[in-house]
Amino acid sequence: MTEKLDPKARVMYSEGYQGERDFKVLLKDPSCGEEIKGKYRVKAKQGNILILSLTYSELKNLLKDECVQYVSPAQRLEFK
Repeated sequence: MTEKLDPKARVMYSEGYQGERDFKVLLKDPSCGEEIKGKYRVKAKQGNILILSLTYSELKNLLKDECVQYVSPAQRLEFK
């Protein structure tokens, strides 16, 4: 199940986390997005990529979905 996670997301998944985190999700095709949008909180959508806010249990459920190809943590830009 963790083969869909990038290395950083795999570490977060194995350690567990509290609250919600943002993840970038690559879907097999854009039509899958409607089903995902009904189940999870979507922050942004571009083609077959979604940015989702997920709790740990939601991430576990998302990884079981056949529509999902790849999941990585969304990166935030911080200014110095």
